Amino acid sequence: MPVFTNLETRIQNAPFNEVEFSRRLPNSQVVASATPLIHVEGRFDNIIASSLQEIPTAESANSQKAEDDLGYQRSVYFFAGRACHRFGSVALAFAPDCEAKHTGSATPFDSGGLVHPNKYIQVKLEPDDELPSRIEYGKASTISLTEWRKVFAQVLAAYFDSDVSYWTDRPARFDPEELYGASNSYEAWSFEVRFYEPQTIHERVAWSTDESMMNQLRPLQDAQPVTIPGDPPSVLDRVFEVSPLDPAGSPTFCATMELWVKSEVGL
Repeated sequence: MPVFTNLETRIQNAPFNEVEFSRRLPNSQVVASATPLIHVEGRFDNIIASSLQEIPTAESANSQKAEDDLGYQRSVYFFAGRACHRFGSVALAFAPDCEAKHTGSATPFDSGGLVHPNKYIQVKLEPDDELPSRIEYGKASTISLTEWRKVFAQVLAAYFDSDVSYWTDRPARFDPEELYGASNSYEAWSFEVRFYEPQTIHERVAWSTDESMMNQLRPLQDAQPVTIPGDPPSVLDRVFEVSPLDPAGSPTFCATMELWVKSEVGL
């Protein structure tokens, strides 16, 4: 069963602590409601060259197969407050209110890792650990776009020793399927949020990138024609209207983004 199933009942028994859960929940709700959505992009140069500068829905065969298996529409992917460098070279942060413009869904883990043939996320399922069982577990773990932050807060208060542990540690309590077991990394407890429509990059509230991408963007901006007064800003000027968190770019751009996120949510 999903980690959030019957959580009100689960916390009444060891290894949970109902009193501690109740004490922590109000602050966890504050953190959950303020957590930005982070998208790490590997095609940023293509996006800024496109007509709409939107993050498109996923195009990889593995992502689309996972969507088909789990019954999701084609999606744009975000983690709640987490940035994974394996997904690209630019991390883009979006404020919570951008969700109001979209349809979508969420899961309390990386859905692609759950149903990938390599089983990047380990779980113990009944009657076995094969794809049909994983699909059933993934579908049961799907949360609506309007409800996931409520669930996120409850998971923070129930499974983690502190809210910041979501970023710095691992869950302190296991679940029956051992999604939070020692064999898994942070993708197993990072909330994944999916939009079923593209998302414009120009709504980002923060961004960071590696040195290679910054070394592409800065010369392009310097080489562009001078903007005539009264004309709209160029795409690159719009990109740099929000200053990057590290102006020179950095190999640790995802860690830089997560430091900014923790500051944003008061941790």
